[in-house]
Amino acid sequence: MRRAIGLFLLMFLILPLHPASSAAESVIMNDNGYLYVDGAFPYALEGDKLGGVGFVSSTSPPISADLSLNEMTWSLSDLVIADQFEVGTKVYTNFSGGTIRIYLDPAMNADYGTNPTDPVTLISFEDGDLFLQGTITAAYMMYDTAYEFGNLVTLVNFTNGTGMVDLEEPNGNIVQYTFGPNDPNIPTGYVLQSVGTISVPALCTVKGNVSFVYDPDDCYKCDGITRLVLDYSGSGDLSTVSITGGVNFEVLGTQLIITPNDLEDKLPGNIKITVGTDEVDIHTSCSRPIEIGNVIDGFSVMDIEKIIIPCEEANCDGITKLVLQYNGVGDVTTVTVSEGAYATVDGDQITILPTGDELKGNTTVTIDGDEATIHTSCSQPLEIGFVFGEYEVIDVEKVFTGGGGSPTSGPVVGVTVDLVDGEGNSHTTLTDEDGNYIFYDVATEDISVSIIVPLGYEPITPTDVDIVCLPGDVAVVDFVLKRMATQDKPRSCGFWKHQVTSALKGKQKGVQVPASELLVLFEMIHSRFDQYFEIFIPVVTLEDFNSVFSLKSPTMYEKARRQFAGLLLNVVSNRLSTWQFASDDDATVSQAITYVSQLLIDGDDSNDELAKDIAEMINLETTVGAGVIPLDIGYIAYWKDGRIVPDMISNVGNYPNPFNPVTTITYELNSRMPVFLTIYNVRGQKVKELIRGEFQSGYNTVGWDGRNDLGRQVSAGVYYYSIKAGNQVVTRRMVMVR
Repeated sequence: MRRAIGLFLLMFLILPLHPASSAAESVIMNDNGYLYVDGAFPYALEGDKLGGVGFVSSTSPPISADLSLNEMTWSLSDLVIADQFEVGTKVYTNFSGGTIRIYLDPAMNADYGTNPTDPVTLISFEDGDLFLQGTITAAYMMYDTAYEFGNLVTLVNFTNGTGMVDLEEPNGNIVQYTFGPNDPNIPTGYVLQSVGTISVPALCTVKGNVSFVYDPDDCYKCDGITRLVLDYSGSGDLSTVSITGGVNFEVLGTQLIITPNDLEDKLPGNIKITVGTDEVDIHTSCSRPIEIGNVIDGFSVMDIEKIIIPCEEANCDGITKLVLQYNGVGDVTTVTVSEGAYATVDGDQITILPTGDELKGNTTVTIDGDEATIHTSCSQPLEIGFVFGEYEVIDVEKVFTGGGGSPTSGPVVGVTVDLVDGEGNSHTTLTDEDGNYIFYDVATEDISVSIIVPLGYEPITPTDVDIVCLPGDVAVVDFVLKRMATQDKPRSCGFWKHQVTSALKGKQKGVQVPASELLVLFEMIHSRFDQYFEIFIPVVTLEDFNSVFSLKSPTMYEKARRQFAGLLLNVVSNRLSTWQFASDDDATVSQAITYVSQLLIDGDDSNDELAKDIAEMINLETTVGAGVIPLDIGYIAYWKDGRIVPDMISNVGNYPNPFNPVTTITYELNSRMPVFLTIYNVRGQKVKELIRGEFQSGYNTVGWDGRNDLGRQVSAGVYYYSIKAGNQVVTRRMVMVR
């Protein structure tokens, strides 16, 4: 026997119109009606159907239909019960299929009768002209038996009818009915009162991708000097010149022309020129700058010819063999070398080889009392002709990266993407490991999407894009960046201190970065970094930076700031790329910069040593351990157009991530305000609303047990949680594993 359940319904149908202006309008349709179901309510069998009928009494504003001359009716039919389960006093029902129809009938003959209709015979609620018809794409119902209260939610796409001309967006309509409690005034046979809405949300989805392209041919590097012309202005007789280093030379008037000897294709690392009492050392490899116009004591550089090769072919990745000539008086057969290397002897020549794949950062060689420590990684230049005490480099073998060492394209991870929607709300998120980002529930119509370009990249496409996104639309905005090539290896703080002090004193020896270039690098730090963190304000001049590097008794904070200054100089000088991995768990250099910055400004002195250690390890090409740098932290970015960083919500994250099946979401508010926290799946469907209410300022947490709004455990995969506070929305990614 079929039990009929009537549900008195007050329904509002909200339909966006075609706009007369740029702003979308809506139609509110005021209804009365009933729902009905096969079987015993709220319990039913698989295959039973749910439906409903009702009247539209008025619309505001008026639409193309004249309701004074026509009866507008609606019907909900053929929602088939797919499954049902209970959690406590709540009964959950999932449906498949279903249709909603709205009719206009000048006969005005629709009548509920004395009892509710059934799911098959819709009587006079489906006659006249079809105004709108929609397909139900998803539906579920919850009913609390203890409180006699529940709701039915369906998702509808309108497909046809004369009212389609009134719709601005036919898809993504949410049809929701809330019913209960009992009302003694409803007719016999009906047991629940209901309020329902059919709405077309004036919202859209914006998504996209941030990717990079990289062309190794865009970067070239000097690999050696093949000809050097110097003009002598000293008082000596140039015809008596002598040059060490095994080079060929020719004197033409006041000019000295230097070329490699017949066995070499480029000049050695250093040469010493002697003219009478004038003596000068000149660095003649490419590891230190030497250009036309340089003045080195009594010699001016008039011309220089270099070997130029692609950067990737020039990037030394390690030293595998070092041959030294011993010029001392000790017994060469007693030679010892430090850990990680061993030595063989042939006459006065010592060959140093690694016990592993390559030599360590420093190697110490000792013969009797003659000891020298040689930097044997590629972070500092080491060339034939270099002299270390009684030892002279006569051969060095290196491993070079190249041959496709860097990918030519790919995603850019962790880029900050900002969106300002049609209501002025600010949204922000980060790109995931595939370079993708997504914003759900964005207010239409005029929307601005922008990215902050991380250090180490240059934009190819515009970084600020204005779009029009209509209700139900999915707008796609992609960004493409150019990855800049690294042209050297990172240098230690000692290196940068030497460059700054040498520039201040006007020295050339040991200088690889001249004063003019240092000032450019300082400006890059100010324009692209310190407007976020203000760590180096007002450090502007050579003297200012010298005060950072040359402290006699620095505090731990000052030690950390010194290492951090070196790290930033390595990045802005293209010796280190922000996209390079800096830790065992693949945190990037950019994320390390962000984290160290935060440690230095958080006001907690106990964090300064950690900041120093992270920056120093990266400067010395040492990998930071896993778990030290947070993987969900943002990327340091360019400062653009006076933008201020939103601070209503901060320190958003979740732990653990990945998780199974419980995770804790954390966030910090700068003041008391309403907060909404919602979880979505990768298709943009709402999974669970965790928070809706007002919260105090400060640190807040909320747990998610991996269940949806129906109380069912969701499957493993990628999910997004979106926190809205005030006019700011922050979206983050998390992964559930099994």
